[in-house]
Amino acid sequence: MAIFGMANGIITVTFGYVPNLYFRSAVFGRAKGWIATPKAIGSAVGPAFVLALFQMLEAQVFYITMALSVVAACLFAGVLRLSIRTEVTTS
Repeated sequence: MAIFGMANGIITVTFGYVPNLYFRSAVFGRAKGWIATPKAIGSAVGPAFVLALFQMLEAQVFYITMALSVVAACLFAGVLRLSIRTEVTTS
């Protein structure tokens, strides 16, 4: 439960902070929507996908989910390598 709570806190903080580094204020809301869409789809489809995978490949389901986790981590690391926007606007 503690790990889940820490992960949820990190997701909550970074979801508001990280898009601000990469997108200007004019498209910030749209960018957050595009970021939230795969998360919502994954949260909805993920449990059913893993259950179906478990039914078909009971012995290999652990290795497949671990491989998918590594792929997701690599994609996230690739996003972090993108350049951060540097323009600063003042009102």
